[in-house]
Amino acid sequence: MKSIISNSRIVNYRSIGLKQTILIMQIFGCYPMNNLICFPELTKKGIIPMTEKSQEWIKEISEDKYAFDQELYIDQCLLFINFLLRKKQWSGINSADYQRWLNNFNQIENGKYIAMRILDALLYYSEDDKIKMLDDILMQVFESDVVLPLQKERNFSCLSSEIEYAVNQAISKTIVMPSIEDFKDPGASGPEIIRLVRNHFNPQIHTIFNDKFSESMQYDRIIIIDDCIGSGEQCETFWTGAQIKSDRLLRDWVQETGIKAFYIALVGYKKSVQKLRTKFPELTILCAEYVDDQHQVFSHSSKCWNNESEQKMAEKALKTRIEEYGISLFGFSDMSFAVVLHKTIPDWSLPLLYKNKNNWKHLIERKNTYD
Repeated sequence: MKSIISNSRIVNYRSIGLKQTILIMQIFGCYPMNNLICFPELTKKGIIPMTEKSQEWIKEISEDKYAFDQELYIDQCLLFINFLLRKKQWSGINSADYQRWLNNFNQIENGKYIAMRILDALLYYSEDDKIKMLDDILMQVFESDVVLPLQKERNFSCLSSEIEYAVNQAISKTIVMPSIEDFKDPGASGPEIIRLVRNHFNPQIHTIFNDKFSESMQYDRIIIIDDCIGSGEQCETFWTGAQIKSDRLLRDWVQETGIKAFYIALVGYKKSVQKLRTKFPELTILCAEYVDDQHQVFSHSSKCWNNESEQKMAEKALKTRIEEYGISLFGFSDMSFAVVLHKTIPDWSLPLLYKNKNNWKHLIERKNTYD
């Protein structure tokens, strides 16, 4: 199985936001690289180890103990975002689209500041991020379903070669399918996820679309894969309605045969995932990363704004303006996330990020951008 090298002892700017990242850059003279904040003065390789002292620095910065003014924030956000675009770290956004999108805010009161705040809240997952997350979430399945039972059986004294053999055997008896029924839909994320599974997961896992799956196929587990879980509607619709080749419901066949079923996603809204787990206990639902209400741009617990009054100001200014373009402020199911997964964006993210309508320009395109 291919693994992407990861190091939890570094600072990931997505976890602390642009605002805190900029402060770190100011205070410690560091620079960003591949979503990581590197400190050339502190270590030979330019990566800060998460020592007790560095954790204290990050904590102070995240608690806003270092004050800065709005204009400085805007200026340095612009510099930092330009760096991300130039280095292709926001790999599905080009500079021209970014500049056109930013111009949307010229006629909005405090528009540039609001735009920077939204980009501060942006959770952008590049293609490399998606591959790493896919690797992690698939390993979660095999670790919980294969490795842990084996270790318990052997009193946690298994050789690494035994574990590797057991996992490879399990992989050979696993089938992966996307959570869509219309694979010809050009905007569907399923074929893209399947491509990543085929190209970046080793040993190779068998993949198939649900309507091609036959009851005669001998597998121990089915993994249904999605890029994200927002409202949970797609997961519920697929699990309750997807049919296999014989026109039987996949769910019925799984429950009758006792085969293990997993539904995995790269990113999931925690509340929706919890509801789905309660509603469908026969389906194991896992996500590589979870988002909650603090990640929404507009929510009671949003971390996007300095305070509630600033959030209300921004919400009012945006709502008044973008409704003139025929664009809703909130996304599907009244959610307001700013989640982007390499060249695509879920409909539960803010529509102002992906809509191109009545001269409002999009930042990133999705299948209904021009609707």
